[in-house]
Amino acid sequence: MVRVRQALVLDKKYRAMSATVNEAKRTQLRGDSLSFAETLGQSIANIGPTLTPAINISVVVALAGIGAWLSYLIATIGLFFVAANIGVLARRHLLAGSYFVYIGRALGPLAGMLAGWSMNAAYLFTAIAVSISAHIFLADMLRTLRLACLTPPYALFEIVFIILSGGLSVRHCERLCLRARFD
Repeated sequence: MVRVRQALVLDKKYRAMSATVNEAKRTQLRGDSLSFAETLGQSIANIGPTLTPAINISVVVALAGIGAWLSYLIATIGLFFVAANIGVLARRHLLAGSYFVYIGRALGPLAGMLAGWSMNAAYLFTAIAVSISAHIFLADMLRTLRLACLTPPYALFEIVFIILSGGLSVRHCERLCLRARFD
């Protein structure tokens, strides 16, 4: 492990890229931009994708059987690699921005663009999965409560769910943008 770190430090190409990035203008995030409720909401929203695998371990065990521990081990190793890369990038590039901004500055604009679009695709597919599963969960809940006759039609539910969640998201983003502009 130490030899790998030494090899990275001695790599002339990487040091040249790092020097170029360090010469860039430093930006900082503005403090106190979000209220406590908005910060709490962001925290809860970001826990969702992380908490899902922990809650759904019964599904993983049902599908993987005796090999469930191996699937979690592989996922954990993968997360360690991602965390290590984010840690190195955050130490070397002290700039405000998302992970794809770091990638774009370290590996070039094409890699940054691919990372950004991959992130957008992941958000899109997550939104699709959430909207589909919301109807499934609602139907299961109403069936459990013996109120299955109240289950809305699938297409109508999807349209209303997407409009409501999209509208609330856009409204929240517009409020944050206006606050950032006039603060």
